[in-house]
Amino acid sequence: MLKEIAQFLENMSDCDLVIGTNLFVGFLPINKADGTAVPVRVRIVLENAGGVPVPDLPDWLDPKAVQIWNRAEDFWKAREDAYCIYTAIHGTAGWTLPSVGGGPTYDVLVINAVAPPAPIGNPEKQDHFVFSTNYYWSISNAP
Repeated sequence: MLKEIAQFLENMSDCDLVIGTNLFVGFLPINKADGTAVPVRVRIVLENAGGVPVPDLPDWLDPKAVQIWNRAEDFWKAREDAYCIYTAIHGTAGWTLPSVGGGPTYDVLVINAVAPPAPIGNPEKQDHFVFSTNYYWSISNAP
């Protein structure tokens, strides 16, 4: 489901996201698939703890916890990237995630941020700035 969430973000947001270029799924690689260096300015969709299956509704996952991590060389760029995604998805409802690789589709009932984006590294050792936002995705048709 993480790949589907990333594809959804790439498709629907106006945040200049390209999977494998400046948007990564599950982890931050050392290099991109083509062997070139990962840029400093990136966003990563990460699984977070959470997601409780509902016994009486086996196709329901409430909520799916997802962290979106943003890094840039400048505080304001990292903040802008985090808020671009936050503004696009927080409090929205009624989405269908795209199928990735012929897999299932999932219905997103609502997406809610736990809190607005917040800085977590200002700066890191490498002089990079990092913002993080945690979201809960209420999903039906969950595996």
